[in-house]
Amino acid sequence: MTKKQFLLKMNMRLITINPRRRNEILNHYRSVIDQSMANGNTEESSVEALGSINSLCRQILRKEKSIILVPILFSILNVITAIIKVLLTLAIIALLVGIIGVAITCGYSLVMSTLEHFIPSSVLLSSNMFAAVFKAGACVVVGSALVLLVVMVKAALTAIIKIIIHLGNMAKDAIYMIQSTKIMKEAFKGETVD
Repeated sequence: MTKKQFLLKMNMRLITINPRRRNEILNHYRSVIDQSMANGNTEESSVEALGSINSLCRQILRKEKSIILVPILFSILNVITAIIKVLLTLAIIALLVGIIGVAITCGYSLVMSTLEHFIPSSVLLSSNMFAAVFKAGACVVVGSALVLLVVMVKAALTAIIKIIIHLGNMAKDAIYMIQSTKIMKEAFKGETVD
């Protein structure tokens, strides 16, 4: 295999690596082959000295921690998982605040009923205070529901924006990869690869 064929095959096998990093790797192996040729080895023997291109690319992918499967799906799933965790945490907090609000509201009713039963004249003295507590409890319940709704809408918008940005970056990387492959093919004078 010639140096040109080797580099074209390596470029295609390392497609999941960031295009800029992939070009750095390709330039490294280009210089390794050139150095070997400068030491008197033939082009084919310099390429063969690197070993199997498949095992070499697997090692590079592991070292670069590049996802071999479709990377966009994993990124989207990570964003969705993070959003679900945040939403569950906020839902639990809102539920606890709602329970406190319900307890305050029910506590008001219970205390008022007890006071009216045992001390009928206390209704006039305590009704304003307990009415305020009842309203506060109701506000806490409604407020927690509204906060949860706002947080859910914000989380959904954030997820949509992250997914759009990620898709844009993936499209940009794909275009960059296509352009770099075209440039490499032109640099190799259109030589075909097996």
